[in-house]
Amino acid sequence: TGGSEVYKGMAGNKYFFGGFDRIYECIGGDWANHTAVRLLKARGTLVKIGHHMNAVTFDETPIWWQELKLVEAYFEIQKIRYPDCLSLKIDVPSSMMQYAVPNITLQPLIENSIRHGILLKEDKKGTITILGRVLEDTIELQVIDDGIGMPQEVVDRLNAGLPMEESHETTGSGYGIHNINERIQNYYGKAYQVHFSSVPGQGTVVTITLPPM
Repeated sequence: TGGSEVYKGMAGNKYFFGGFDRIYECIGGDWANHTAVRLLKARGTLVKIGHHMNAVTFDETPIWWQELKLVEAYFEIQKIRYPDCLSLKIDVPSSMMQYAVPNITLQPLIENSIRHGILLKEDKKGTITILGRVLEDTIELQVIDDGIGMPQEVVDRLNAGLPMEESHETTGSGYGIHNINERIQNYYGKAYQVHFSSVPGQGTVVTITLPPM
């Protein structure tokens, strides 16, 4: 899928932009000015980077710092939608920031961690950690959450490149986590992939392996 189609799909996802209507609700309240500014700033970042990603060609693949800025803005909106529930930690070395990544790779994973992991916990609280490493022949990025985890049959379907069952499926545009692996392999070849592991009751780890380009 090219950058244009991916961004159009993301832009049509009601969950991706679901917090924007809160802007208008917030402006009318005494407590709202700071929250409204946070929403507007995050939305501006999403639109700015999203339009850039929409414009790039295959030879101008977005780089990691852009992807992480997009994730931070998306996560800011989710923190406002779900106050006192979500925490994000990013530990990615500066040496990794200029490498290429297929656009909108992380956001579906973050969304899945929130909606199908953390928010299904009894207290609806949790942390998502993004870890990056530059290895000898590859770069590796992990998205780790402490949500409810996934059954092994769901993990096996994802690692086989199959969509999740309907109860787990990303709604809205239909742009879900199951096609990230296909997109990565279309860009870089079969040697590179997304791998899922999960322990029910403890959380999920998604490992992305890419070439250092």
